[in-house]
Amino acid sequence: MTSTFSGIEIGKRGVVAHQQALNTTGHNLSNASTEGYSRQRVEMSAFEPIYLPGLNREETPGQLGQGTVIERIERIRDQLLDKRIIAQASGEGYWSTRDPYVRMMEQLYLEVGDNSMRSRMDAINAIN
Repeated sequence: MTSTFSGIEIGKRGVVAHQQALNTTGHNLSNASTEGYSRQRVEMSAFEPIYLPGLNREETPGQLGQGTVIERIERIRDQLLDKRIIAQASGEGYWSTRDPYVRMMEQLYLEVGDNSMRSRMDAINAIN
């Protein structure tokens, strides 16, 4: 037997879920011009139904729906682009760490011209 207010509760769940989706849409619109912002998407799913053993007959379904619920709010990003950014950032860290030591070596050896230790190491790294 279903509750007298089950229809109202199903309606309330739908309104609350869609209100959150509208809030997320407003959030996306207000941050559209923000640098580095990625859009968010609301994913909804069915709320856990009520299973009643007495409703397993052919003429009636075996469960009573409970409306909708928000499963998650997902940030939409390009995973390939994210991997490239991470790879470039780690490469930049390598070169920024290496640079002061190469400069110290150059000061030690005081090489002048295009035939310096730094230009030779850069040429070796360009080959690799």
